[in-house]
Amino acid sequence: MSILFGCSKEPSAPHEELNFVNFLCGMEQEQTKASSVFASGNTAIIYAFASGGIAANIGGTPLNATASGSGLLSPISTIFLPKGTYDFYSVSANNSSAPNISFTDGVSGDLANGVDYLWASNKNTTVNNGANVTFAYKHFACQMQIRIVANPRVSGLVVNSVKFTYPITSGVKMNLSTGSISSSGSVTSLSNVAGSGNTRNFICLPCTVSSQVEININATIDGQPVTNKTYRATVNQALVGGNSYDIALNMNTDNVFSTTCSIIAWQNVSNSITY
Repeated sequence: MSILFGCSKEPSAPHEELNFVNFLCGMEQEQTKASSVFASGNTAIIYAFASGGIAANIGGTPLNATASGSGLLSPISTIFLPKGTYDFYSVSANNSSAPNISFTDGVSGDLANGVDYLWASNKNTTVNNGANVTFAYKHFACQMQIRIVANPRVSGLVVNSVKFTYPITSGVKMNLSTGSISSSGSVTSLSNVAGSGNTRNFICLPCTVSSQVEININATIDGQPVTNKTYRATVNQALVGGNSYDIALNMNTDNVFSTTCSIIAWQNVSNSITY
C-alpha cells in the first residue's frame, strides 16, 4: 500500500489534559481500487470514537475537513482529545462537497447512485502528547464504463443515447466500521446515462442482479444504413463495491449487441457525472 501524505509541525496542546490531533490523507494504491492521490480541495467527514466504540462521537466530530496539496486534511475545527486510544474514520464523496451521509450506531441511511463513496479508518490510535492520524481512502461504490465498439461490420457510428438499469437504492447502506456498502437486490427501469460519444462513465451502488443496457444509434451496418436503431444487452455481472467495470458492447452475427464485462483499474474521469 502506498500512501501519499505531507508533514506538518504539531502545535502544543492548549490544555495539559488535551492533545492536538493532526490528520493526513492519501489514497490506497491497489491495482483495481485507486490510481490517484486524495485531491487537494476534496472534502471529507471525520469521525472519532473511543477505541472499540461506534455509537458515541467524541472530539466534536463529525467534522468536515478539507485536503491540501501537501497531504494535510484540515478539519473546520481543531480536534483535541484526552490521552487515550481512539478509532478514527473518514468518509468522502471524492469531490469538494461533503457527502450527504449520516450514521446511527455505525450504519448510514440509504446511499445514492452517482456518488464516489470513499472510506478510510485508523483504529486503535494512541493519543498522547498529540497524534498524527493518516487516512488511506478506498473506493466502495462501483465505477462503470460502457463502450459501444465500432467493429468492422459497423461504420459511421453515432451513439444517440445510452440507458442503464441502476441499482435501487432503498436499503443500501454503509457500515462505518468497515466502509462496506450493502448490495442492492433489484434495479430500476432503464434510465438515461448522461454524456456523449461512444463511451459513458458513471458511478453506481453495488448490486447482486443483472443489469440492462439500451443504446440508440445511427450507423451503417453491413453496408446498410440504420437511423435511431435501438439495441438492448444484458450485463450478467454482480457489481461488487470498490471495483471499476469496463462493459464493451459489440455486435454479433445475428445483429444483436452482446456485452463483455471486465474489471479494470479505477479510472480518473475528468467529466465524471454528478447526480
